[in-house]
Amino acid sequence: MPYTLQPGGYIDPTSNSGSGDIEVDPNAPGGVMRFALGFETMANVIGGTWMVFFPRSFLSMLVNSPSDMTPTAVTWTQVTGALVYALATPLVLAIPNTRRGIESRVPTYYTLSAGEVGVTAVALYKAFVHGDDSGWSRNALLGAGSVLLPALAWRFYVLFGKPEWIGRYREISRKGK
Repeated sequence: MPYTLQPGGYIDPTSNSGSGDIEVDPNAPGGVMRFALGFETMANVIGGTWMVFFPRSFLSMLVNSPSDMTPTAVTWTQVTGALVYALATPLVLAIPNTRRGIESRVPTYYTLSAGEVGVTAVALYKAFVHGDDSGWSRNALLGAGSVLLPALAWRFYVLFGKPEWIGRYREISRKGK
């Protein structure tokens, strides 16, 4: 059985046994996706570190003037950096070619896509409609609105155009069971 059965027939999805007893499809091993997940994890670690430990340097690219670097802006940049670290967690968990790793790739990509759509929409709205009150330069808003578009396009391409890149597996039946 791929998961540990608990009393009453309930499945324990946190059991280590859930990550074994599979065979990865050699025609869809998920190598491209695993490479992309690793690359994005590293990008998140670098970006998150920059935001958490060097928030003023990060903000200097975004604000209209140094006076816009308020203590609140610095703190929220650090909080955002911590969230970037947190977003790296599902990426890391999706890298292994285990049952859980492969099964978590699609929900991870949908979740990150939703965030990218939201950030892009807010940034572009601010750039074209109400950007003057943001404290960010128009170029920074346009940059924030466009920097995530390649990642979003990649996710949609993988999810809808190349699902075999996500990886597939089948359960291996044990002899004698």
